[in-house]
Amino acid sequence: MATARKVAICVNSAALDQVYSALIMAAAASAVAERVDVCVAMGGVTAFVKGKIEKLDLACELSALDAGFKKRVKDSNYVNPLDLIRQAKDCGNTRFFVCQPAIDLFGLTRADLIGEVDEVIGATAALEIAAEADVTLVY
Repeated sequence: MATARKVAICVNSAALDQVYSALIMAAAASAVAERVDVCVAMGGVTAFVKGKIEKLDLACELSALDAGFKKRVKDSNYVNPLDLIRQAKDCGNTRFFVCQPAIDLFGLTRADLIGEVDEVIGATAALEIAAEADVTLVY
């Protein structure tokens, strides 16, 4: 199977398991793809606010599996999501975008977002990123 040249990843959740899955794929793709673009949509915006990404909680579906699941996740020494972002960006081919209308609706500004966010964009720019991608993943 040929490696995709351009990968687009949409993050539309602020739940740890969804954000983490997207960031693992972004970090992996950054090692093999020409370009990786991560677009953070409405549901994911709050995860990319300064001080929040380190404190994400599991989606309610996973938290409800059993009482010990959340503890096992925390005790597993998984890589911090912010470190995954930095790992992807260190390759030099990965960009992170956040939805402008979403930050407006949450009453946030660009200054509220983590410094690793490259740009705040609208829906048409996100659509163009997806249209140009060889592979598009949604979390």
